[in-house]
Amino acid sequence: MKTIYLFLTLFTSIIPMTSHTHPKKPRIAVIGAGLAGLTTAYRLAQQGLDVHVYEAKDRVGGRILSAYLNDNVVELGGQNILDGGEAHHTVQLIQEMGLELEDYSRNFDFYYLDNDNLVYLHEIIRQKRWKAEDIYNQLLELKKTCHTMQEVITKLLADENDPLAQRCKVLLAAYEGGTPDKLSVKYIETLYHILLGGLSSTHQISDKKTLSYLIVKGGNSLLPQALAHKLGDKVHLNMPLKALTKNKSGSYLLTFDNHASDIEADIVVLALPCGVYHTINFNNVIPDTRLQQLYKVGFGTTAKTIVPSYSNDYLVKTCADNRVIVSYHKEMKSFIVYHTGQAGSFTPATLPNLYQTNLKLIHKGWNPEFISQETAVYAHDKPFVRYIHPVAYSWVQDPYIQGSYSYIAAGQEEVALQLEKYAGHHVRTLFAPVDGTLYFAGEHTTIMMDILGTIEAACESGDRTAAMITSTLED
Repeated sequence: MKTIYLFLTLFTSIIPMTSHTHPKKPRIAVIGAGLAGLTTAYRLAQQGLDVHVYEAKDRVGGRILSAYLNDNVVELGGQNILDGGEAHHTVQLIQEMGLELEDYSRNFDFYYLDNDNLVYLHEIIRQKRWKAEDIYNQLLELKKTCHTMQEVITKLLADENDPLAQRCKVLLAAYEGGTPDKLSVKYIETLYHILLGGLSSTHQISDKKTLSYLIVKGGNSLLPQALAHKLGDKVHLNMPLKALTKNKSGSYLLTFDNHASDIEADIVVLALPCGVYHTINFNNVIPDTRLQQLYKVGFGTTAKTIVPSYSNDYLVKTCADNRVIVSYHKEMKSFIVYHTGQAGSFTPATLPNLYQTNLKLIHKGWNPEFISQETAVYAHDKPFVRYIHPVAYSWVQDPYIQGSYSYIAAGQEEVALQLEKYAGHHVRTLFAPVDGTLYFAGEHTTIMMDILGTIEAACESGDRTAAMITSTLED
């Protein structure tokens, strides 16, 4: 399915790079300067259209947040471009911006902390002697009767305390965003690859037990910064959307905090997470039944603490307990602690105690001598700040984001997965344009459901949204 959607989007969503002049130049307002909003605006600007971007924060990039830990670039938000498969849309943008890509592999020998003992889970999987086809067929049968991924794991593995069951839960939560009790059974594909020793359909197990990574050389924040530079004074910061109203003439009035007067636009693109929709007064611009569905879009709590390390002279592995995954990152010379579930919803006040509880797992897996013992600090919401101590950021606590990345919640499959066509382009029905003038962009709106919640999903949605607007204006 991923290949089909990639084919569709590559040939229907990427706009030619040359500028065009449209007979009608509507005023277009893009709300949100994350990758989706900036991609949408950049593609529209290439067409010679009058487009402005309004961002609540005092920076661009959304959930992309690069930092320095000592002299090494680390990512507190979106990191691996290959979480979106081959990531054609993202790679295309990176090349257009004149940026470089950097690739590497990371070890995925996985251990689970069970009653103070580290259990090597690849060995447990080997002992199961599962046949891939048999496991997949079992999962397909469970999908018919289960409502959540928690039910699937419980019925498949029976013992709730089985280290393998615990591993499945924490990896599902870390990769897909939601905890298994909230995740739709759509995610049996991810569970299938976890049970085979991998991570997902885009990170399947290999003989070398490694995961492939692709990042922007110098930090992923360089990409949104480059896009914003291309747009110049069309990007407006510190402007949180407060209300959206439609005039009798059919145009929109946008009311912002920190701005004295309303701004008028003919076309609006909402490129901000659904988690913040409840902070905006839509004044019936979005039909109430649709708005209630948008409120239910699931956004995860996954967050990171990044810990400096001082030596490469020890075994590289990945360890987990029931809510945290710790992975050594040789290229960044650091450990990345992935917090799942409620553990990802920390504040500056609660972070130090949370970090101390994580040290037990880190010390169990690695020599404490080579790990920073300093108290973790909460990151500034600015790119490329330099830190010398363990640093963390919770996207749930960010008032303008309120979640890490989206997932399909149990019970929302019918609403979330339905597709239709608009102006010759595929779109999820939940995020179909309203009245031909209100559009939606963001990783949560992608039609490539295999890569929901990724950098590629954001860029794909921006390319496709711009293409839909352009097609409508040309008709």
